[in-house]
Amino acid sequence: MRWSFLAWWLLEVFAVIVSAEDWHLDLSLYSQLLSTHLARDVDTAFYTMSKQISTQFRDALEVLGEEQLEPVSPVDVQILKRQLRGAVGSYIEDKLPTAWNRHDPYTLSSASLAAYIEKTVLEFCMMENNKYGNTDDDEDQHDTINTTTIIDHDSKVISTQCLDEPRDRQLLSAIDRYINTHIQRTITAMAQDELPGLLDTTQHQVTDVLTHFKRMTGCQLELEINRNQAIAVHTVVEAWEQPTNEALLYAIHQYAQSARVATDNAS
Repeated sequence: MRWSFLAWWLLEVFAVIVSAEDWHLDLSLYSQLLSTHLARDVDTAFYTMSKQISTQFRDALEVLGEEQLEPVSPVDVQILKRQLRGAVGSYIEDKLPTAWNRHDPYTLSSASLAAYIEKTVLEFCMMENNKYGNTDDDEDQHDTINTTTIIDHDSKVISTQCLDEPRDRQLLSAIDRYINTHIQRTITAMAQDELPGLLDTTQHQVTDVLTHFKRMTGCQLELEINRNQAIAVHTVVEAWEQPTNEALLYAIHQYAQSARVATDNAS
């Protein structure tokens, strides 16, 4: 992904500022803040995917007309086609949230994301402790580093050492894998279990409208449908766009500042 110059510059400035000191943060609060940010990204992605799916359905449906002895105005037919396309898109978009929740009601929720972030950051903190604990430094230095890295297991107040380079980028990669894995798993399940049924329902509804139109006008219109195009999962998954690395990396550090605790509370 391309780096935005402004985001890169802000990140560099931020890195210089925070590198001059070591401070502590409330991991639970940090996880909640970052997970709320990510949940909004997931909601935006789902909205984008819903648009993509409804577009696939609309493009898969084609209304064909036959020559009539007394043809209906072409304007009337075109209006009908546009109305049908709009109705199909709206219908599919209305049904997708329920389908999504049936397949993945928890793993991409803010609470689940917060739990995953907290678990991952704690693992990074333990890695830092183990790294320093395996050195030949004297006991006093070892205790100081351990005390600095994880202040209190019960209250989960930790040092920003846990999010220093390269841990921040490792957290970024872990979040990316977690979200993408569940996004693709859910969309694949929806394509298999939900979209065919939605397609059948849509087909019946459109056919009923065309039958009514024929009775009213005498114009013979037929529905032609490309099922493979309507439920092509690869084009749906492509609609998921992970936020740019630089933006999410900046958020990782930004929310650490927001969860900062006073030194006297962490000692």
